[in-house]
Amino acid sequence: MLEDILGSLLLLVPGAIMLLIGGKMVKTCFDSYKWPSIWGEIVRSEIIKERLKGRNTGNKIVYRPMVSYSYRLNSKEYTGKNEYPMQQPKNFVNKADAEKYLKDWPLSSSIRVFYKPSEPEFSCLKPGLSRMAIMLFGIGVTFTFLAIVGIALTIQRHFL
Repeated sequence: MLEDILGSLLLLVPGAIMLLIGGKMVKTCFDSYKWPSIWGEIVRSEIIKERLKGRNTGNKIVYRPMVSYSYRLNSKEYTGKNEYPMQQPKNFVNKADAEKYLKDWPLSSSIRVFYKPSEPEFSCLKPGLSRMAIMLFGIGVTFTFLAIVGIALTIQRHFL
């Protein structure tokens, strides 16, 4: 019985951590719909060719679009690089897909920048949910649910 509960706890601890972090990320993403916006400028719009090295990636080549923007708020200059809040950089296997992505962000173009009022250095170009926030929250929910079910089944099996 103790081994069964310990096994479930091995899912519960990381699940709860991912649930808390993912939940905070999802909240920030939803809050971004209410952020004020200001006009900024695209200051970097290019594709970086990168060779991923690792056990799971082999020697795979990816194309990473790099977009940065600047904006001025209360006489202070800020720079950002997030399309969505809480977003990780995108990688494309096909260069044409990376180029298509960059067409929305031409160099020196004016762009609407959404910023967090309490932390104006935290900004994005599109308010809303990011894949990373959804993924982390979803994994946290799954792990936590499986752990609770495992603990409940163990208790049921041994005490009921």
